[in-house]
Amino acid sequence: MPSYPLLPCSAILFRAIAYSNFFKQGKPTWQIFKRRVKDIDGLSLGITPEGAVADFTKPHFGLLSVHVGRVRDVKDELDVVQDGDEHAIITGLPYSYDENGNEDIYQKAAAQDLAKKLLEVARPYEP
Repeated sequence: MPSYPLLPCSAILFRAIAYSNFFKQGKPTWQIFKRRVKDIDGLSLGITPEGAVADFTKPHFGLLSVHVGRVRDVKDELDVVQDGDEHAIITGLPYSYDENGNEDIYQKAAAQDLAKKLLEVARPYEP
């Protein structure tokens, strides 16, 4: 597996909005940055807008631009790491459930808080 250089804080990456219900009253919701079971290594970002949706088999509902430095500023444990030619991940995000797959109220609150902070630093992407 190739290794990639450290992403500079000035880099802008892209998060695809996978579901239409990730909007409330026309605005993106924190669920866009919620870590799911399938997000084993971290939360996916694209290096380019095209890279953000490259693996999508269904339509997406928009893109957010994400400034790497602002992600790192949200919390010390968060980082953005390139793991493919067109792919990166946000590492350090907690799951909202315990090791048995049960929702944990404290983990959910922490995960939701970080997801909301990430949403605050993200911007809608318009090509």
